[in-house]
Amino acid sequence: MIRNLGFAMLFCAMFAIAGGHLFVLQSVAWTNMLIEYSLKSGIIEGVAMTFNGSAPCKLCKAVDAGQQDQSKIPQSVKGDKKIEGVCLALSFDVKTPFLQDFSYPHPSDEASRSRSQEPPQPVLIVALG
Repeated sequence: MIRNLGFAMLFCAMFAIAGGHLFVLQSVAWTNMLIEYSLKSGIIEGVAMTFNGSAPCKLCKAVDAGQQDQSKIPQSVKGDKKIEGVCLALSFDVKTPFLQDFSYPHPSDEASRSRSQEPPQPVLIVALG
C-alpha cells in the first residue's frame, strides 16, 4: 500500500516537473474555447478561432504566463550547465593497462602436459533396429 502511494507521488512529481499540469490546463482551455466558439459561429470557424491564437481566453493567458515563469529558471539550477562544468573540471589521461605485450599461453606449455587424465571421449550410441 505504501509502495503504491510512493509510486503515485513520484508520478505526480515527475508530471509537475515536466510541465504536465500546463498541458492539462491548455487542453481544458482549448476544449472550452472550441465549444464556445463553435456554438457562436459554427464548427469550422470555431476550430479556426480556437487554434489561430488571435482570441485567447483567460485560461490560455494563464497557461502562457506559467510557461513564461518556467522558462525563467535560474542558471545555477539548470542541469546542462552543471554537467558541462563537472566535465571540464575532471580532465585526465587514459593510460593503457599493459605496457608489455600480452598473450595467452600456448596449449603445448608445461601446464597442459602435466595433466594426469586423458580428456573424456564421446560415448557412442548404437541404435538397435
